Amino acid sequence: MPPKPKRLPPPHLLHLKHSRQLLEDFLYQYLPLLTGMGAVSRLNLWGWFSGTWALRPDASGGLPYMVLEALRLQRQFLLQQKRPLKPLSLSLYAPQQDRLLLRALPQLEELNRRNPTATLAASTATWQEVLKQLQAQLLRQPAAERNLLLLDPLEISLPPLPELLQLLPKRMDVLLLLPLAAVQDTAGLPGRQPLPEAVAALARWLAPHLPAPLAEAQEAPGPALLLEQLRQKLMDTCGHFALLQQPEANSLALFGLSQDALMMEKMLQARQKLQQREVQQMETGDQLGLFAAPPSPAAPANLQDRLLALLARQPEWSNQELYKALLQQELLPQDVLAPLAALVNAGILQVLNEKKKKIKEPITLPLSHTAFKLPAPACFFRLKDQPGHP
Repeated sequence: MPPKPKRLPPPHLLHLKHSRQLLEDFLYQYLPLLTGMGAVSRLNLWGWFSGTWALRPDASGGLPYMVLEALRLQRQFLLQQKRPLKPLSLSLYAPQQDRLLLRALPQLEELNRRNPTATLAASTATWQEVLKQLQAQLLRQPAAERNLLLLDPLEISLPPLPELLQLLPKRMDVLLLLPLAAVQDTAGLPGRQPLPEAVAALARWLAPHLPAPLAEAQEAPGPALLLEQLRQKLMDTCGHFALLQQPEANSLALFGLSQDALMMEKMLQARQKLQQREVQQMETGDQLGLFAAPPSPAAPANLQDRLLALLARQPEWSNQELYKALLQQELLPQDVLAPLAALVNAGILQVLNEKKKKIKEPITLPLSHTAFKLPAPACFFRLKDQPGHP
């Protein structure tokens, strides 16, 4: 007898498994960086998703449970280190017709009672009501509070993506989950199986932000290129910094979006820690261990080439322009200090002071968020082989 065909889990359970893994891995690196910032007095997390895709069918597990556990472990870690605790809150939203979130709420509240972790709230609402609540909440907040929205748009009725991101308050950073199948469908790439209607609808939502499907004679772009095109589009149209995290074995991509340069720097640091742990092949589930700082990863081999290509885009860069451009290219400014110094020592790059006079003696290059926020540039960078310059 021929072997029985392998039965795949339902799409929503497969999505839940991958979204939980992707978000959990990232949050365990990102939360300690946020709560370790002296300027952050309180951390507010917001979850906006459909219970069908973010909870188990019996509402006994899923993304809200994972996020609450991540916050609990973060609090436990701070207690162990005898470091100051910061207030945490978790607010969960789902579409009006969704009943799974409300079924999960008593269990989440019970877990929170056993181990007091965060102020917990949940409700079902339209996207207009959710945005109104987010905007009203931020108007009342002190500037020192930080907000992070975890958004899984499957089965959520939403406005166009740029409009949604422009409506979100400026102190709201976003972790956006997207199924790779939805991104590929917008480019006309065939999938292994027919798309669930929720994924097909999401593909239609993304379609304005990706190139139109190519003719049959043309070579289709690969998933990595499609995701990078989407990252660039999000950044260009919405005024956000954008980070992309897409593990090879995962069918989802995670986009980190922020209008704050420092928050994007923290997101990139979290991704760098996570990538280093993947290289070290650390066991899944070593959750408390994830809060320990891993060794600093080696700089990418092509870092200097990427840096030269960036510098060649314009004749001259202020330190503030270069800091922002590095983050937009998903490069950590501290990682390029050594390559920049090597270019200066090799006579390829000139460093000019604030009056645009050449600096002869070596200096500490001011590529930091502190220097970025100053009212005027501290120095300028100029490639010596640029046309029109000595």
